[in-house]
Amino acid sequence: MRGKRAAWTAGGALASEMETSTLFILGSMLRLRTGSICMVASSYDSATRLTPADAAALVDKVIIAALDALVLVEPAAEGGHTG
Repeated sequence: MRGKRAAWTAGGALASEMETSTLFILGSMLRLRTGSICMVASSYDSATRLTPADAAALVDKVIIAALDALVLVEPAAEGGHTG
């Protein structure tokens, strides 16, 4: 796994997560728009970690960003454009 992490880092990845891959696969199969926002609360080795208060404040910002993005996407979806 460490070799893969080094390769992703060398490629410019700032974070990784596994949970939304299922959403993207199902969205593709069902021809539904899908999206994800990744909130990073700690470094991969946990050497750097947000405090609980900072993490809570970041959750609020992430929720607002997701809702703002949804508002921007919805008008395009009404026109039938999916790509």
